[in-house]
Amino acid sequence: MVGTTLPDDGITYYDVPQRFGATPYRYTVVNGETVLVEPRTRRIMQVLD
Repeated sequence: MVGTTLPDDGITYYDVPQRFGATPYRYTVVNGETVLVEPRTRRIMQVLD
């Protein structure tokens, strides 16, 4: 869910590939869904389809 803060441990964050443009966010997969995360706060910013 957008706005959810992810835990410190147990999550691997990845850089968004350059082909998607410059972004300050990272991404990860949660419950089978790819989400964009603000790395400093670990908050979910967007759930990708």
